[in-house]
Amino acid sequence: MLLSIFGISSMWIMSGTTVSTMWVMSAKNVSTNWIMSVKNVSTVWTVPATTTELPRHKECTCETCTTEDEQWFSQHFQKTFNPFLTGSCNLSQETFNWWKIIQCEECHLSTYKEIIKKIFEIIPEPLPVVEARPHRCRTCAVVGNSGNLKKSHYGKLINQHDNIFRINFGRTQGFEEDVGNRTTHRAMYPESATNLDNNTNLVFFNFKLKDLYWLLRAVRTSSNAQIKHKPITNKNRVMVVNPTFIQYVHESWLLKTGEYPSTGFMTVILALHLCDKVSVFGFGADRDGNWSHYFEVLHDKGLRTGPHPGSAEPFLTREYELPQSAFNWWKKIQSEKRDFNSFNKTKEKVFKTIPAEPPVVEASPHRCRTCAVVGNSANLRRSHYGKLIHQHDSVFRINFGQTEGFEEDVGNRTTHRVIYPETASNLDNNTNLVLFPFMIKDLEWVVQTFGPDASSKDSPIANKDRVMVVNPAFMQHIHELWLQKKGQYPSTGFMTVILALYLCDEVSVFGFGADSDGNWSHYWEELKNKKLKTGNHPGSVEYDMILKLARQGKIVFYRGF
Repeated sequence: MLLSIFGISSMWIMSGTTVSTMWVMSAKNVSTNWIMSVKNVSTVWTVPATTTELPRHKECTCETCTTEDEQWFSQHFQKTFNPFLTGSCNLSQETFNWWKIIQCEECHLSTYKEIIKKIFEIIPEPLPVVEARPHRCRTCAVVGNSGNLKKSHYGKLINQHDNIFRINFGRTQGFEEDVGNRTTHRAMYPESATNLDNNTNLVFFNFKLKDLYWLLRAVRTSSNAQIKHKPITNKNRVMVVNPTFIQYVHESWLLKTGEYPSTGFMTVILALHLCDKVSVFGFGADRDGNWSHYFEVLHDKGLRTGPHPGSAEPFLTREYELPQSAFNWWKKIQSEKRDFNSFNKTKEKVFKTIPAEPPVVEASPHRCRTCAVVGNSANLRRSHYGKLIHQHDSVFRINFGQTEGFEEDVGNRTTHRVIYPETASNLDNNTNLVLFPFMIKDLEWVVQTFGPDASSKDSPIANKDRVMVVNPAFMQHIHELWLQKKGQYPSTGFMTVILALYLCDEVSVFGFGADSDGNWSHYWEELKNKKLKTGNHPGSVEYDMILKLARQGKIVFYRGF
């Protein structure tokens, strides 16, 4: 198949022979809202003169077609899936149970079926999905709303597609040069409803029963059907997305990361089911790492994707609202007994003590932020990495990692000390304290240590303006997306490596893994039991992932000796 992506700040491309997985990234945030695509790769074969190449069956006239099987793509894509509801659609109880959890709906499948029946008494059954044919090539453009579309001049290119999908509030008037002026499909839900002309298809994403009641009122022709923000639309062009399709995208494509997929990502996958060639525009951050819309400037440019996995903010801030699902995952780590309300009250106290935003250096096209993550492995002994570590802009050290007496191997600079309360140590006034909280008690430690009533006894010497509290949702993101839920939770060391990928442009990793003799110990001490003891986190899985990152060129891994 062929999927083209336009207007994305940078792409992480992991290539096989004919497969590329594109992970949308920005310098400010790594987007966990995956846009996975299969890229057409040209391969030159040396064919003996006696060999005749057999003609390849083509399912469409495009160079490549989405329905052509390729191993990676086939693992996610279900060719026969019908994305849209029909009046006769028999939604399973299992899917309904998954769907109603999205918005904590208290309703029954019978109620759902009743409202669907009423809707399809008013709107027609959706036309069957036009299947791929050898004599045509169905081209589609999915146009997101990112600020990276400004000055892109993609308008004419977008207009050339047979079908053009726009999402939620995405505008055209005044932005024709960058986004075009044609719209064949508008993907939205009630809160993002906008006026449609008589020829535009309304692709309706429903996340709760209330959405279906909204749609029913919107398409009724009686004078009593007055609803706020009622879209001007042709009821014959309403296409209701099947909750089973939403579940399929969440489970097959996103591997159950986040509570549910974003409208934008689901529209990309929907286009793969409806088209032979898909072009994607306007997803991700702009080149400066800012997240905004092409038609407006957001006052808070931090990515806020709510319960779907666009990206997990690495650090807690005063304004950040932790999703209930992330709290539920987090509190299982240490069997936290207190509830979500207790977490929010404690968080409020924390940000009365430390600054509302962490001291993060933003990405810029004018600089390259280099970072060293220094682990504690004995393989650092006699490594002479000290001077090399010093050359990095930021140096992350973990827990008890010492420098005094080991300068030749590990250097003596520290810009970030990664800890949790049990590993707290004295810091100078210029070192950032990166706290990984594993329970509400850890957040209370911040208040007790840096608040106005703090006692100097047993408190680290640290600058409270340099305290950075890692977001529990970010910890969940690492566990579910990077480690595929292996182990109970990730180790502090591995989470620091992933954190560095979010904060830095180039990452070097030192002092992870065993020494050359296979022993697990610390460079400053001898452990009596040298067997790998990782507790509840998956040491071998994490190490394999570090090796994979090194092979992909995402980090430079110095294994030591």
